[in-house]
Amino acid sequence: MAKKLTAATMNKMIKELDKKKKIYILDDHEVNIDITFKDSSINSIIVDYLTIFEKVQKKETDVTEDELLKAMDGVLGALLLREFSDVPLIPKDISDIRKIINITNALLNTKIMENILPQFDPKEIERVKEKIELASKNIGQFMGEYAVKMAIDENKLSDNKEEVETDATV
Repeated sequence: MAKKLTAATMNKMIKELDKKKKIYILDDHEVNIDITFKDSSINSIIVDYLTIFEKVQKKETDVTEDELLKAMDGVLGALLLREFSDVPLIPKDISDIRKIINITNALLNTKIMENILPQFDPKEIERVKEKIELASKNIGQFMGEYAVKMAIDENKLSDNKEEVETDATV
């Protein structure tokens, strides 16, 4: 027989998602990592990851596309650490992309990232990657459709302009 969903049941489910695992890295430094990745945190990673790409493409930062491409795997790792561990210094605010890349490089150079990422459940990491791929495809499709619509609208405008100019010369 089916059970009624109660507030107590929901609170228990939420508590399960909040479980942490204590790990030790680099000469016995303690780090707490999430056992299960919350979908809301995965969504934050996706939005930030794609926003960083967009800001660079629109030249809203001094970071070049080449610099970003070299750093993107590391940036994803830094975002994972930000959302699913208690590693300090990784900002929630991604407006300063140069700072994000510098922190990413520090996490890579100090081997912090390479010591923590393998400690996460591989299924959880795969879930993040799948959601990023899906979001990228959906955004790409949306942008393609938007570009086609804009081209059609622009074409209609230029056709109307030609008609107006033709009418004026008659």
